[in-house]
Amino acid sequence: MSRPSSTTTPPAHRPLGTGHYPRRGCFSSQHGRDSRVLRDVPLIRAWREHLGLTQDEVASRAEMKQPALARLERSEIAPRPATLKRLAEAMGLTVAQLEE
Repeated sequence: MSRPSSTTTPPAHRPLGTGHYPRRGCFSSQHGRDSRVLRDVPLIRAWREHLGLTQDEVASRAEMKQPALARLERSEIAPRPATLKRLAEAMGLTVAQLEE
C-alpha cells in the first residue's frame, strides 16, 4: 500500500520560519525576536495574542475595563507601573517581559 503523495509536512513537524505558518507572537529566547513581527505591535498586545487570550479575558483578570486595555494596546496611553504589574500577573508573565 503506497502512502499518499503529499508535498506538505504535518504542522507539528514543520521547521520554524519556513513561511508556511507565521511566527507571530513567538517570543521565546531560543528563537529570538523577529523585528518584522514586533515593529508595530506593542508587547502587551503581542503577548496577549500569543497566549490566545481576548482583551475581555485579560481586562477582567487585571481588574480593568476592556476599552482601557485597547487604548494601552494601541499605545494611546502609557501604563502605570501598577497597571503593568496587574497585566503581567493576568497573563502569567513578569513585568520585565512586558517592558522589553
